[in-house]
Amino acid sequence: MSRRVKEASLATMENAGRPVQYLPSGKDGKQRMAQFIARRDGLTLNRAQRPPTGLCARAASPPWHCAPASPSRGHRETKKSELQRTPREGLCVYQYWRHPVFVFMSARLQSWLPFSITLFLNGRQWLAQQLEQAALHYRGHRNCFTWVEDFEQAQQLMEAQLRTNWVESFAGVRSAVHPCLTNCASGIRWNIAGPAPTASGPWT
Repeated sequence: MSRRVKEASLATMENAGRPVQYLPSGKDGKQRMAQFIARRDGLTLNRAQRPPTGLCARAASPPWHCAPASPSRGHRETKKSELQRTPREGLCVYQYWRHPVFVFMSARLQSWLPFSITLFLNGRQWLAQQLEQAALHYRGHRNCFTWVEDFEQAQQLMEAQLRTNWVESFAGVRSAVHPCLTNCASGIRWNIAGPAPTASGPWT
């Protein structure tokens, strides 16, 4: 099942003619490589395109802290198996996208049950696009804003990000990252879980 999940996820990029690479370690700068590929192929990241455009995919095995139950790790007194967190390696698929709303974003799919998907996006890139759509001028340097024409309106745009319907917004990305979700995990409901986002502006 894990192999089928991995191959289906990578095929999303392969079928679109986008590069797929296998990395020996999860410590490599995967995001920087994705941005380099986008620039090399003339795919700008400061303007979102419709529909979402795949940039590339990576397969890597970063270290994870798992909690397997094993008789060999049983408690000496109770003589029962215990869950103990131990570092292990597990293959993950990383996809990088140019998204119509979130601009540059990425997704990480674990190739083992429950096949968790973790999504990453840059709220400042997203806000920059909102400012441009609202015809608000700004100046930016790397990943921050050094000046914004209307701070109050910009703050309202940022706070509006927190009211996003995440399940609906990520539905298309989910099906591309994990194409065989319905077949291999029938009955599992799609939920959004993770750390709560904040609306603190880059000028605070």
